[in-house]
Amino acid sequence: MSRENLVRWIPWKSEDAVLMQGSESWNIAKEIRKHVGDLTCVDSIEMYLNHCEEKFDVILLTNVLKHSGDLCGSTEVLLSCKNKLRDGGRIIITCDNPLGMRYWAGMSQGNENDGETSFFASLQGETTEISKYEFTKKELEQMIQDAGLAYEEFYYPYPNTTYPMAIYSDSYLPHKGELNINNYYMGVTHMELFDETKAFDTIISQGMFPFFSNSYMVMLHK
Repeated sequence: MSRENLVRWIPWKSEDAVLMQGSESWNIAKEIRKHVGDLTCVDSIEMYLNHCEEKFDVILLTNVLKHSGDLCGSTEVLLSCKNKLRDGGRIIITCDNPLGMRYWAGMSQGNENDGETSFFASLQGETTEISKYEFTKKELEQMIQDAGLAYEEFYYPYPNTTYPMAIYSDSYLPHKGELNINNYYMGVTHMELFDETKAFDTIISQGMFPFFSNSYMVMLHK
């Protein structure tokens, strides 16, 4: 499984100037560097934007937006990014979904490095260090609207943003039987409460996949 699949399909331009937060995304940065002329990786996009005067064609926010009790903090980050876009520029957001299928199926949402195991936390309205960086589709849509940005459609990395083996979209949603990768829990405590493929098939048949997708990706423009 290869994380760079998350960005490999994007139509990059050799003249693109790209900004991304790269502390844990070196393989994504390595892939982008193959296609663009200027890539800037920083530890904190929010802090960097407060002090830089440069503008960018693409700003990549890969699982870095954070809940701060409400959506205001993340909306402010989007506004800062918006002000640093060149004409025709894009902001690309990826994040995981706190209501994603994997959590219903029994994946822990705790930080195992800290000895924390937490099942069903976000499903019950609880917050963990991991869920702080997760947003539902409705929350993303609200942030995008509040920041005065627009998008064409949502994309759905499957099975998630860490191990994306397929990228679905609003114009090409998955069909029954296609979501059959259930071995992506490497290094994460989990239970197997039901067959995820069968559960996804039911959700797909009811047109509800976008709300239970494990992950989201969306490209924004002014």
